[in-house]
Amino acid sequence: MFTSDRRSASFMVDWMNGKNPIVAMIERFGEEDFRDALEDPEMREKLSEANQQYVERVAKEKELEEEYNSNLTDTLANLDKLQEEEGLTDEDVAEVMEFLSNIVRDGIVGKFSLESMAMARKALHHDENVAIASEEGEVRGRNSKIEEKLRKRSAGDGLPHLDGKNDTAPKREKQPATIFDQARLAR
Repeated sequence: MFTSDRRSASFMVDWMNGKNPIVAMIERFGEEDFRDALEDPEMREKLSEANQQYVERVAKEKELEEEYNSNLTDTLANLDKLQEEEGLTDEDVAEVMEFLSNIVRDGIVGKFSLESMAMARKALHHDENVAIASEEGEVRGRNSKIEEKLRKRSAGDGLPHLDGKNDTAPKREKQPATIFDQARLAR
């Protein structure tokens, strides 16, 4: 468009530099084309439809902006509540909001990173995963207690184990000291 009609490029430059677009168009293209368009009934219908679309878009944008502002107020209140309940620092809150903003931005353009998808999957199954990990830890703890009980003590050096039930030396029967003592016991 710019190479086929240099006036188009000049019009865009004027507009970019802050000139009123209608004034810039008339300066570059002349008033006659616009007058002819406004007097043509078919063109007037097209302009009316275009204007109606513009009015509807502006109304929708205003409605969305009001909804956005209302939701933003609620979001900020929820952030304050979260920060207070969980004792988060301002940096923690900023990190959470940055992460959420990145997800929203990715969603708008239809591009989700592997990290975002993995985080969403983990978040959806967090409670279930914590319960499984807790149960596995409990089973491991019980297994280690059982293994400890089953572990055999080494033969040792003959001294009694101080932490065991057999902490005293076994009693020996007295042997007769002399032959006479043996004869007396034999009767």
